[in-house]
Amino acid sequence: MNAALLAALLASPLGAAEPAVTYETDPRVELLAVVHMLAEPEALARRFPDGPPAYALRARERFAPFSGHPAAARLRALLQPGRRFGPARLLLDCSDPPELAEVRAGDADSPPRSKMDRAFLEDLRDFAVRSRFMRFYGENAAYYSELVLQAQAEAGRGLRPEAVVSYLRGGDAVRRRFLISGLLPWDLAANAGDTRIRSALYGESMFNFDDPGMGPAHEIGHELLAPLARKHREELEAYAGLMPAGCTDTWLGCVMAHVDLSVALRVLAVERGEKEYASALERYRRFPFLPALGERLKDWEREPGASFEGFYPRLVAVFREALFKDAGERARA
Repeated sequence: MNAALLAALLASPLGAAEPAVTYETDPRVELLAVVHMLAEPEALARRFPDGPPAYALRARERFAPFSGHPAAARLRALLQPGRRFGPARLLLDCSDPPELAEVRAGDADSPPRSKMDRAFLEDLRDFAVRSRFMRFYGENAAYYSELVLQAQAEAGRGLRPEAVVSYLRGGDAVRRRFLISGLLPWDLAANAGDTRIRSALYGESMFNFDDPGMGPAHEIGHELLAPLARKHREELEAYAGLMPAGCTDTWLGCVMAHVDLSVALRVLAVERGEKEYASALERYRRFPFLPALGERLKDWEREPGASFEGFYPRLVAVFREALFKDAGERARA
């Protein structure tokens, strides 16, 4: 282990630039989760084959009389394939229910609202009032507090976000606000600015915040690394033929996922040792360029005076070398 690098990580020299990560529940997210449960009741059974948790049962019992409300039918229509922005993203630009005032409508980073979007918001307002949703939300405050404690505990077992910032040796203050839900389906989650919706997976961990590839440290790393990928986009796109099946929707997104994860895993190596790094690398075998990126990042760890922006082309070179290697193997076949 590089002792100097470890000392730098532990000291967190960036001071005020250290990221702030918060975990909260949110009535807008829970309102959407409840209406989705009414819109697609079969999805609840698929998600919880052994039976829904107590909170889901309470919600189903409370809101069953409103299963025919127009908000449920409108949500089913909004969930049809082909829509770029989902309903959760729409709600992140609104105030809390029942008002759901469009507080960010028209902002540059706010998606445009269709006539159907506006009709859905109007239906949601009506649903929230008629069902007295906010009363239900208040009655379940203890449950929401438990979710926050669960998220914090998982994050405490994972990588420290400030360790990633220190590993990259720079970066402005980065913040992340996670809105967590035990009921909203994973595929309805959304991002907006520094806000991330994270749904429960109900696996070994509820929210996977202790996973180096899904925790807040990885999110912070993405924020710092994504501009570098976009800066080198033209060259990277030339290697799109390397795109492995099931990576992400786009090749640039796949590159970002590889680089973000490789950085998180090398921070894991510095903080917890190469053995744990090797174990984590094995769990991420579906990312074929991770081993080579990790080896290249070891060069970064041996160059304490460098800037990551200056080093990034050497990560781009990993994909170029992989393309040449692939072409050579094809020629010999």
